[in-house]
Amino acid sequence: MLLTAWLCQKYKLNPVGKGVIVGHRDLNVGETDCPGKYLYAELGAIRRRVRDFNN
Repeated sequence: MLLTAWLCQKYKLNPVGKGVIVGHRDLNVGETDCPGKYLYAELGAIRRRVRDFNN
């Protein structure tokens, strides 16, 4: 979380903006090993926490 917040701040990215913090299924990368639906369901909360951390 802290690394993501730092990167968003460093590169002036809006963590709740489209395409900034995404899951593998949002990209066309084929088969990957990933946490799946459980982490994907938390992406909105992760984006908001990163935003709140940087404010």
